[in-house]
Amino acid sequence: MQLATGRDFTKRFLTDVGSSFVVNETMARVKGWQDPLGRSIRTDAGASFAAGKVIGVLKDFHFKSLHVAVEPFVISPFAKDFDFSTISEEQSAALRFVMVVHLSPDGVHQTLGFVQQKFSQFDPRHPFEYRFLDDAIDALYMSEIRLMRMTGVFSGICIFISCLGLFGLAAYTTEQRTKEIGIRKILGASAFQIIMLLARQILLLVLAGAVIASIIAYYAMDQWLSGFAYRLGINPVVFVISSLMVIAVAFVTIALQSYKTAQRNPAHTLRYE
Repeated sequence: MQLATGRDFTKRFLTDVGSSFVVNETMARVKGWQDPLGRSIRTDAGASFAAGKVIGVLKDFHFKSLHVAVEPFVISPFAKDFDFSTISEEQSAALRFVMVVHLSPDGVHQTLGFVQQKFSQFDPRHPFEYRFLDDAIDALYMSEIRLMRMTGVFSGICIFISCLGLFGLAAYTTEQRTKEIGIRKILGASAFQIIMLLARQILLLVLAGAVIASIIAYYAMDQWLSGFAYRLGINPVVFVISSLMVIAVAFVTIALQSYKTAQRNPAHTLRYE
């Protein structure tokens, strides 16, 4: 978190506790403050209210999922060390304390056990609950993670089945035009020219399919991205590159089947019955 203007909280000023607030840029913008510093603010802190002055403005940062825009945010120091004896039960029920601990990757379980022991020692009335930051971030985008995994799996299956179909189609086309291939070989056609002859019509079908699929994918991706508050436009180059890759895979599949026939002796292919 970075300050846009003003200052952060400091222990040098005892008035910072309970009477000073730091807000984010969205909060200042919603309030219509041209100069937020020194503005009076009143917040609902559980069952009680706190009032004070704005001493600083933070640059906007995301504290929720990227599905939603940055919301107004207010920060105030709370001078409590997990001692609930000085506040009412209503306030205690409304408050939630979260301690952020930076752990070394070595001996994580031992460190967690030590923290749990100390937590139980100082606050035995509440259970020790924890979660890792990366797990919390993953939970915000679990649906997207599942979608990407499913898309990857089914895309792989579709590509495999498509390659099988192209391989069979190439084999059938080659079988039907065996004599033609032999005659073209006699007239001086190279193996590459014969492969292109056999692949041309199939590649045109693949190209037409890629264009239709790109249009459908564009609208599907646009609808999916509309669920995010912040998004980039879809670059058409992505679909051009994808189409070229599909054509390349199709060409290699067809070439593998057609190459053997293109290399055969014309004398044998012309005797083909």
